[in-house]
Amino acid sequence: MVCAECLAKARPVRRSSFSAWSGIGSSIAWIMGLCVGFLFFYGVGRFLLTVPPAYHDGTIWRRAWSELQAP
Repeated sequence: MVCAECLAKARPVRRSSFSAWSGIGSSIAWIMGLCVGFLFFYGVGRFLLTVPPAYHDGTIWRRAWSELQAP
């Protein structure tokens, strides 16, 4: 445990001035987040387009089941 007096001495000094670099950095981070999100969902969409139509309508499961039942 640390006493309140020691904790107050160790507390960092806050800067009250706003620099232009911090605004630019946060803007770049926000734009990069949007780009990463777009690329993720674009990739998921492209992957879903490659899935064959037989998977979507359920016939792939019927074919697999009939192959298992054949002696």
